[in-house]
Amino acid sequence: MEKVRKKRFDYNYWCPNGTYRKNCTPAKVTVKKKLLLLYNDSISEVSSYISVQCLYFLCDSDGIILAENNMAAGDTPFKPGVIPGASFLEESVGTNSVSLCMTLNRPVNILPQHHYCDLLSECYEYCIPLDYNSETIGYIAVITTNQPIRPELIAITNLTNYKICNEYLKFEKQSILDKNAPERLNDKQIEILKHMAKGLTDYAISKEMKLSISSVKYHKHNIFQKYNATTGTQAIVKAIKFSNLSLDDIT
Repeated sequence: MEKVRKKRFDYNYWCPNGTYRKNCTPAKVTVKKKLLLLYNDSISEVSSYISVQCLYFLCDSDGIILAENNMAAGDTPFKPGVIPGASFLEESVGTNSVSLCMTLNRPVNILPQHHYCDLLSECYEYCIPLDYNSETIGYIAVITTNQPIRPELIAITNLTNYKICNEYLKFEKQSILDKNAPERLNDKQIEILKHMAKGLTDYAISKEMKLSISSVKYHKHNIFQKYNATTGTQAIVKAIKFSNLSLDDIT
């Protein structure tokens, strides 16, 4: 076990101006909101598989608690004092799984005797970092008090971590696609694209849509500009990529 630092509960560090602090950049706030959304979805999915009394919580990359979920078994709620907006830095609550996880950048399992803070003196903790693109964006942890953390609870936590990281990756990829998406086509341009995808000539499209050939060419020119395309094939491929066309439209 790594050397731990003896530290009592310090109320001066406990709640650093809430969950979204004044020095929190817009980018960090966006990350927090995404993490909260994915965490809440993931926890709701696994809650039915948890049969022991425990508490899950999510921290941001600075060790600030964003959310907590009481997985209490029976009528007695589990309240170790973990609340959103509180800090789990070592300066706040002494050595804990989150602070060690931040230092070691790997999963950490802590026993009650490793704590030097009254708040956590009876707690078993397991924490794992949430990583995206070689960067830690948060931490997910679980606490029990009546018994050591079972292997199955660690497995559920690891799977939840994997799901959150995987969904976050999808989130970011979609954000990049949305950011790079071209200007939206209007209904007439989409209809022309559909006809183009079916191999119709400008003349055939003009007859089908009751437009002049010059109007068809004008709309095609605008389509190519919006998609930065030089051929009809490029425009069709990009239309499918950005969900303006489906495969059904070209069959």
